[in-house]
Amino acid sequence: AWTTALASALNASDPAFAPDVIATIRTLPMPKRDTAEVSAALLRVMDDLQRPVEVRIEAAAAMPGTFEKPDNDFMNLVRTNLAPDRPIATRRAAGDLLVKAKLSDDQLLALADTARTVGPLDLLRVLSAFEKSTSEAVGLKLLAALQESKSKSSLRPETLRPRLTNFPATVRARADELLATLNT
Repeated sequence: AWTTALASALNASDPAFAPDVIATIRTLPMPKRDTAEVSAALLRVMDDLQRPVEVRIEAAAAMPGTFEKPDNDFMNLVRTNLAPDRPIATRRAAGDLLVKAKLSDDQLLALADTARTVGPLDLLRVLSAFEKSTSEAVGLKLLAALQESKSKSSLRPETLRPRLTNFPATVRARADELLATLNT
Protein backbone atom coordinates (compact mmCIF):
# COMPACT_ATOMS: atom_id res chain seq x y z
CA ALA A 1 0.00 0.00 0.00
CA TRP A 2 1.09 3.57 -0.52
CA THR A 3 1.05 4.13 3.24
CA THR A 4 3.77 1.48 3.62
CA ALA A 5 5.87 3.30 1.04
CA LEU A 6 5.47 6.59 2.93
CA ALA A 7 6.37 4.95 6.24
CA SER A 8 9.44 3.36 4.62
CA ALA A 9 10.50 6.70 3.15
CA LEU A 10 10.17 8.30 6.59
CA ASN A 11 12.26 5.52 8.12
CA ALA A 12 14.96 5.88 5.45
CA SER A 13 18.40 6.83 6.64
CA ASP A 14 18.44 10.15 4.72
CA PRO A 15 16.56 12.67 6.90
CA ALA A 16 16.58 15.24 4.10
CA PHE A 17 13.49 13.56 2.61
CA ALA A 18 11.47 13.74 5.85
CA PRO A 19 9.91 17.19 5.32
CA ASP A 20 8.60 16.22 1.87
CA VAL A 21 7.29 12.87 3.08
CA ILE A 22 5.59 14.52 6.06
CA ALA A 23 4.02 17.16 3.79
CA THR A 24 2.69 14.34 1.60
CA ILE A 25 1.23 12.54 4.61
CA ARG A 26 -0.45 15.75 5.78
CA THR A 27 -1.94 16.33 2.34
CA LEU A 28 -3.30 12.88 1.54
CA PRO A 29 -6.39 11.45 3.23
CA MET A 30 -5.18 8.57 5.37
CA PRO A 31 -7.22 5.36 5.25
CA LYS A 32 -8.14 4.45 8.84
CA ARG A 33 -7.05 0.84 8.45
CA ASP A 34 -3.53 1.79 7.34
CA THR A 35 -2.52 4.33 9.98
CA ALA A 36 -0.43 2.20 12.38
CA GLU A 37 2.70 2.00 10.26
CA VAL A 38 2.65 5.67 9.29
CA SER A 39 1.89 6.73 12.87
CA ALA A 40 4.84 4.72 14.19
CA ALA A 41 7.17 6.30 11.62
CA LEU A 42 5.89 9.79 12.45
CA LEU A 43 6.38 9.15 16.18
CA ARG A 44 9.99 8.12 15.54
CA VAL A 45 10.61 11.39 13.69
CA MET A 46 8.83 13.38 16.39
CA ASP A 47 10.93 11.80 19.15
CA ASP A 48 14.25 12.11 17.28
CA LEU A 49 16.10 14.92 19.05
CA GLN A 50 18.63 15.05 16.21
CA ARG A 51 15.96 16.29 13.79
CA PRO A 52 15.17 19.98 13.38
CA VAL A 53 12.41 21.22 15.68
CA GLU A 54 10.29 22.23 12.71
CA VAL A 55 10.38 18.69 11.28
CA ARG A 56 9.50 17.16 14.66
CA ILE A 57 6.48 19.44 15.06
CA GLU A 58 5.37 18.81 11.46
CA ALA A 59 5.59 15.05 12.10
CA ALA A 60 3.39 15.37 15.20
CA ALA A 61 0.87 17.53 13.32
CA ALA A 62 0.74 14.90 10.55
CA MET A 63 -0.33 12.13 12.94
CA PRO A 64 -3.55 10.59 11.65
CA GLY A 65 -6.55 11.11 13.92
CA THR A 66 -6.37 12.43 17.46
CA PHE A 67 -2.95 12.97 18.98
CA GLU A 68 -3.27 11.16 22.30
CA LYS A 69 -1.62 12.72 25.34
CA PRO A 70 1.62 14.23 24.08
CA ASP A 71 4.29 14.34 26.78
CA ASN A 72 5.02 17.56 28.64
CA ASP A 73 8.47 18.09 27.13
CA PHE A 74 7.06 17.94 23.63
CA MET A 75 4.20 20.27 24.55
CA ASN A 76 6.75 22.76 25.92
CA LEU A 77 8.45 22.57 22.52
CA VAL A 78 5.12 23.16 20.76
CA ARG A 79 4.27 26.14 22.98
CA THR A 80 7.70 27.67 22.40
CA ASN A 81 7.20 27.35 18.66
CA LEU A 82 3.94 29.28 18.74
CA ALA A 83 5.92 32.45 19.48
CA PRO A 84 5.43 35.22 16.93
CA ASP A 85 9.14 35.17 16.01
CA ARG A 86 8.97 31.56 14.83
CA PRO A 87 8.42 30.77 11.14
CA ILE A 88 4.78 30.83 10.06
CA ALA A 89 4.93 27.21 8.83
CA THR A 90 6.17 26.03 12.23
CA ARG A 91 3.49 28.01 14.05
CA ARG A 92 0.85 26.60 11.71
CA ALA A 93 2.01 23.03 12.36
CA ALA A 94 2.08 23.66 16.12
CA GLY A 95 -1.45 25.08 15.91
CA ASP A 96 -2.64 22.16 13.80
CA LEU A 97 -1.28 19.79 16.43
CA LEU A 98 -3.16 21.63 19.18
CA VAL A 99 -6.44 21.26 17.28
CA LYS A 100 -6.22 17.47 17.47
CA ALA A 101 -4.22 16.87 20.65
CA LYS A 102 -5.79 15.53 23.83
CA LEU A 103 -4.13 17.62 26.51
CA SER A 104 -4.18 17.16 30.27
CA ASP A 105 -5.42 19.95 32.54
CA ASP A 106 -1.81 20.74 33.48
CA GLN A 107 -0.89 21.06 29.81
CA LEU A 108 -3.90 23.29 29.20
CA LEU A 109 -2.97 25.47 32.17
CA ALA A 110 0.50 25.95 30.68
CA LEU A 111 -0.98 26.57 27.23
CA ALA A 112 -3.28 29.25 28.63
CA ASP A 113 -0.22 31.41 29.28
CA THR A 114 0.64 31.11 25.59
CA ALA A 115 -2.67 32.76 24.68
CA ARG A 116 -1.23 36.01 26.06
CA THR A 117 1.53 36.19 23.49
CA VAL A 118 0.44 34.44 20.29
CA GLY A 119 -0.50 36.45 17.26
CA PRO A 120 -4.03 36.69 15.89
CA LEU A 121 -3.43 34.02 13.23
CA ASP A 122 -2.51 31.46 15.87
CA LEU A 123 -4.93 32.39 18.65
CA LEU A 124 -7.93 30.49 17.27
CA ARG A 125 -5.89 27.29 16.94
CA VAL A 126 -4.66 27.71 20.51
CA LEU A 127 -8.26 28.21 21.66
CA SER A 128 -9.29 25.00 19.88
CA ALA A 129 -7.22 23.02 22.36
CA PHE A 130 -9.57 24.18 25.15
CA GLU A 131 -12.88 23.28 23.52
CA LYS A 132 -13.35 19.96 25.32
CA SER A 133 -12.12 21.08 28.73
CA THR A 134 -14.55 21.18 31.62
CA SER A 135 -12.05 22.35 34.25
CA GLU A 136 -12.92 25.54 36.08
CA ALA A 137 -9.24 26.26 36.82
CA VAL A 138 -8.32 25.87 33.15
CA GLY A 139 -11.21 28.06 32.01
CA LEU A 140 -10.47 30.85 34.47
CA LYS A 141 -6.78 30.87 33.60
CA LEU A 142 -7.60 30.96 29.89
CA LEU A 143 -9.96 33.91 30.37
CA ALA A 144 -7.34 35.79 32.40
CA ALA A 145 -4.81 35.20 29.64
CA LEU A 146 -7.24 36.33 26.95
CA GLN A 147 -8.00 39.50 28.92
CA GLU A 148 -4.27 40.33 28.73
CA SER A 149 -3.71 38.93 25.24
CA LYS A 150 -1.97 41.11 22.70
CA SER A 151 -4.35 39.58 20.14
CA LYS A 152 -7.51 40.29 22.13
CA SER A 153 -8.71 42.81 19.57
CA SER A 154 -8.80 40.06 16.93
CA LEU A 155 -11.29 37.98 18.93
CA ARG A 156 -14.95 38.00 18.04
CA PRO A 157 -17.75 36.84 20.36
CA GLU A 158 -19.13 34.48 17.70
CA THR A 159 -15.78 32.68 17.45
CA LEU A 160 -14.93 32.65 21.15
CA ARG A 161 -18.30 31.70 22.69
CA PRO A 162 -18.55 28.21 21.10
CA ARG A 163 -15.07 27.35 22.39
CA LEU A 164 -16.16 28.00 25.98
CA THR A 165 -19.43 26.05 26.14
CA ASN A 166 -18.06 23.01 28.02
CA PHE A 167 -16.68 25.01 30.91
CA PRO A 168 -18.67 25.31 34.17
CA ALA A 169 -21.19 28.11 34.67
CA THR A 170 -18.69 30.15 36.74
CA VAL A 171 -16.32 30.26 33.77
CA ARG A 172 -19.07 31.03 31.27
CA ALA A 173 -20.29 33.90 33.48
CA ARG A 174 -16.77 35.36 33.60
CA ALA A 175 -16.53 34.80 29.85
CA ASP A 176 -19.64 36.93 29.34
CA GLU A 177 -17.73 39.85 30.86
CA LEU A 178 -14.88 39.34 28.38
CA LEU A 179 -17.29 38.83 25.49
CA ALA A 180 -19.01 42.12 26.34
CA THR A 181 -15.70 43.97 25.96
CA LEU A 182 -15.22 42.40 22.53
CA ASN A 183 -18.40 43.96 21.24
CA THR A 184 -17.20 47.49 21.91
